[in-house]
Amino acid sequence: MMPNPIATIHRPTQAQGADGQPQGQDVVWMRDVPLKNFKTLSVSEPETAGQQGAVAVHSMEIWGNPEKPLQHTDYLTIGPRRLNIAQIIDEQQNGQRLTLICGEETR
Repeated sequence: MMPNPIATIHRPTQAQGADGQPQGQDVVWMRDVPLKNFKTLSVSEPETAGQQGAVAVHSMEIWGNPEKPLQHTDYLTIGPRRLNIAQIIDEQQNGQRLTLICGEETR
């Protein structure tokens, strides 16, 4: 049996430069987050010549922290991989047991 992947959750910087572009480092929001029931739901190949790689869609469960709620702009890293949060499912509406649907661009 494969061990659960461990992720770091990042929050993009809120600081903006004079032209409105993000400025500064993203914030590490949560560290060492075990991802339970990590599953790849689909992989789609590039549809246009300008698209660099395939897009994989994954689902996973995490234990959230109600005092540090996740946002759709947050993203996860697993080693060099970056998974962008597309959907946060909180069936119990308490911010604890969450299912995340994430997209990952592969090259």
